[in-house]
Amino acid sequence: MPPPRAPGEADSPLAPVYPFNEPGLAIVLYDGVIGGLTGTGVPGVVEWSCVPAPNLAWKIKHGARTGMPGVEVTLLLNRPEGDVQLPGVWRDSGEGWSNGAEIGKADAPLKRIVAHWFNLPDFRAGAGGWETEAAGWKISLDVRPDHGRVWTDLHRADVYVMTHVMELRRADGCDFGR
Repeated sequence: MPPPRAPGEADSPLAPVYPFNEPGLAIVLYDGVIGGLTGTGVPGVVEWSCVPAPNLAWKIKHGARTGMPGVEVTLLLNRPEGDVQLPGVWRDSGEGWSNGAEIGKADAPLKRIVAHWFNLPDFRAGAGGWETEAAGWKISLDVRPDHGRVWTDLHRADVYVMTHVMELRRADGCDFGR
């Protein structure tokens, strides 16, 4: 049985929506079939990259290499939760960028928000997650388990790494709209 956590510490680690990245590497947001580029879907990936500047990029892994730089395209990401359209622009014959998309229903009941934080120090010094309640809201913050390893060289270059995951929810468990 794990040792009990001190007051203010979260019961279990928060899981990030996307896997933690290595310093300087992109975060994979989608890896699978991408439609809308050719007559059939092709294997591809959509990533959030912070190098040299924050951007949302997509690329075809192999196969059809079509498109002209600057031409707009609508990508179709085949996800188990339902297909998503992602507007994009060709950068070259096998990749491009996007300004993002709104995914989901605007009127869907919202029970929690998960945020990912970059380049934050381990203010808890390996003590685990942190949790607090204030004004009817519950905030949980957790540090990645290998923070010490990825933190070592961040100050030497403009490198970004996801270091923390945070969750915000109502303390009573109700939807945000109530």
